[in-house]
Amino acid sequence: MEVKKYEIYTKTSRVWEVPNTEIKCSEDIYKFAVKYLKMQERDREVFSVVAINAKGQIIGVNDASIGDLFSAIMHPREILKYAILSNAAAIICIHNHPSGDPTPSQEDINSTVRLQDACEIIGIKLLDHIIVGENRYSSLKNEQLI
Repeated sequence: MEVKKYEIYTKTSRVWEVPNTEIKCSEDIYKFAVKYLKMQERDREVFSVVAINAKGQIIGVNDASIGDLFSAIMHPREILKYAILSNAAAIICIHNHPSGDPTPSQEDINSTVRLQDACEIIGIKLLDHIIVGENRYSSLKNEQLI
């Protein structure tokens, strides 16, 4: 499996080396988050943005925010900064709930809707927001929350 390294770094975030994987559904991104980003193993909330090219392949991942046990601040500016610099056609957001319960909070929903509005203005598609819990996940797209 070829691993593509993206050389876009910011002072406050980490860019992951990722395989050039095609994403077809929310379960694909969940499996990716568990296998490569180790989301289930994180002891605090981490909010990551996955950059997707026009062919639906992952071109990079950025940890946009690392929070505490209960929250990670997600600001559209930080998410879209990475998306623009990586020349993404679309993005998928992923964050974990260390409690193990992937049920989206009202704040998760509100911030994702706000991000979706910002994405529309810029012309980058927000494909989904996945919340990783203990051996399960929630997809805001599948739950028709975005």
